[in-house]
Amino acid sequence: MPAKSRPQIMTQGKSRRQKIVMPGKSRQQKIYLADKLKNELAQIPFYPLTVVVSPSGFGKTTAVREYFKECLPDDARLYWYTCLSENSSAEWAGICDLFTDINSETAKNLKELEFLTPESLIHISAYLKDLRINKETYIVIDNFQLLKSDILQDLINVMSMHGNPHLHIIIITQNFGIKK
Repeated sequence: MPAKSRPQIMTQGKSRRQKIVMPGKSRQQKIYLADKLKNELAQIPFYPLTVVVSPSGFGKTTAVREYFKECLPDDARLYWYTCLSENSSAEWAGICDLFTDINSETAKNLKELEFLTPESLIHISAYLKDLRINKETYIVIDNFQLLKSDILQDLINVMSMHGNPHLHIIIITQNFGIKK
């Protein structure tokens, strides 16, 4: 008869975080975020826009998702769109749809712009500034680098100037030449 497997305890890093793996049982993955990363993500509610940047596979999406699982206030709203290398119109429509539950008129106006041009940035800025939000609202745009536009940096700048203290936009992206 084979010997019983014992739980394996692994210690990670200086903070002595432990993960217990039970052999032969379903392994529900527990995600560990470094304290420094948790502290950075905890700043999201204090800024109109947060950009999370790193190369592919570094856990950007997982970190933001886990942060919101643990820290999203009960009365807050969270909307999430993941770009999937679709055509430009479909990607823009997906982003605009994030605003539908917040303000359907704003979503409609943004969609009518079709896609990003230097001229459309003025309208995007105006529509976002006109939003009236009284409840903490988080909008996440994941894989932002997949949007097909030459003015993504400009769009980030425009989105950061919406002026509503209850609206927080989070952009998750690989580096595409973002200026610091």
